[in-house]
Amino acid sequence: MMVMHTIKSGERASIRFKQSMLYRETVVDFRIEVKGQPELFRFTIPFTSLDTIRRVDDGESDRVELLVSLPIPPRFFRKLDEKDTHDEKARYWCEKDAWYRQTDVTQYPEDLKDAPVSLKKPRPTIDLGKLTLYLHVPAVSVRLI
Repeated sequence: MMVMHTIKSGERASIRFKQSMLYRETVVDFRIEVKGQPELFRFTIPFTSLDTIRRVDDGESDRVELLVSLPIPPRFFRKLDEKDTHDEKARYWCEKDAWYRQTDVTQYPEDLKDAPVSLKKPRPTIDLGKLTLYLHVPAVSVRLI
């Protein structure tokens, strides 16, 4: 198992788990610094995809870790500034309109302006389309594996 990226809770970062009974999914919000600015990201896991959650006992401490294995990668989103998501012609607006779908996280978004449309982006920091295993250490970090 190779660790691809680790997100730690701290002063500038936080990880929140929520259960949405309306949409029947688990929602995980987290922050990643992109070009020195914290960006808010989210991934959603439908309840039907939560086949396996394993409890992993850390032999060195009393800490309990949760290992979530998914059959397919979850959908990832990045939150935009709400004022940029309003449309004058729209009849309504909801909070979900501020979240845009992401396939990767890159530190160099300017490289994408002239790049051809493709699933594989140049120099991604995190390739979100490959992540199906998540290790959650409560109150410490979530490792994307």
